Amino acid sequence: MVDGYPSGIWPLGTVHRGDLVHLHWPSFYYYHPSSAVRSWFHFCIFVLRLLCVRLLGGRLIWTAHNLYPHDGGRNVTVHRWFRRFVVRAAQTIFVHGPTPARIIEREFDVPPAKLAVIPHGHWIDVYPNTIAPAQARQRLGLPAGAFVYGFVGLCKPYKNLERLIATFKGCNDDARLLIAGHFQSAMYLAAIHRQLADLPAGKVHFSPHFIEDTQLQLYVKACDAVVIPYLEVLTSGSALLALSFGVPVIAPNVAALHDLVDDSCGRLYDPSDPADLQRAMQEVRTRKFDSQQIIARVRTLRWSEAADALVRLLSSPPPQALRTDVDRPAS
Repeated sequence: MVDGYPSGIWPLGTVHRGDLVHLHWPSFYYYHPSSAVRSWFHFCIFVLRLLCVRLLGGRLIWTAHNLYPHDGGRNVTVHRWFRRFVVRAAQTIFVHGPTPARIIEREFDVPPAKLAVIPHGHWIDVYPNTIAPAQARQRLGLPAGAFVYGFVGLCKPYKNLERLIATFKGCNDDARLLIAGHFQSAMYLAAIHRQLADLPAGKVHFSPHFIEDTQLQLYVKACDAVVIPYLEVLTSGSALLALSFGVPVIAPNVAALHDLVDDSCGRLYDPSDPADLQRAMQEVRTRKFDSQQIIARVRTLRWSEAADALVRLLSSPPPQALRTDVDRPAS
């Protein structure tokens, strides 16, 4: 397996019949938020390269980490065009759960036979997990008896921190809010700073920087519950990160989160109900979660199953129907 970035005359001389080209985040190869012209130019080049992959006998698969790219989403025309191209050019589409499979099938009219459901693996033992929650709070200066709601991860507008902060304002006096992660946008960081300034002093622990792998346990295990208030999501590595540390999750009842979170490991809320996130955040305070039970639940989500799915794909030829669907000329 080779991790590469298309350049030059790729795939000529690189891709051969039977080779597999696996796409994860295709928008990285063509999208330029500041320039529609550059986006369309690189879009055309990337499409031609993928067509060459097929003409050379390469096999194209796509792992659908999201429905549309988070930067611009379905509102950016070039994203809509590329998604429709890639679901037709790919011979297999990997999705992380039955609910995302239904979403992809409905949105892009994808034949079910083209979809392969594989679990998103857990993060147990991937990151250090050596300190107790009480130690984590002590090191971060959080009160031992407070209920801590947390958000840990890359901070971008689609993750909807504004709603989390606004909802937290209605929580009980002993609650604390922890937000930790890197902000790619200085404007978004400034907006969150302004919103946090309205909260009483001492109610928030804010660490707007990249969290090193060795420090993840500190921030996640300091939380009583991790809140994932995303505006749009197909699958969530952040939810699995929290659960891998035995911390319950509050998340919207959408996509892979619908398949992942049940009453034993968190609370799903209705994203269309403005008051349900507030209810979810209050409800988790009245429930007892078993961290070892949470870890045991996500331990069943093994990366080896994803690897097995890839091996099965490599060891069997693509269904004839899929080749015909892609290769036949337009009528």
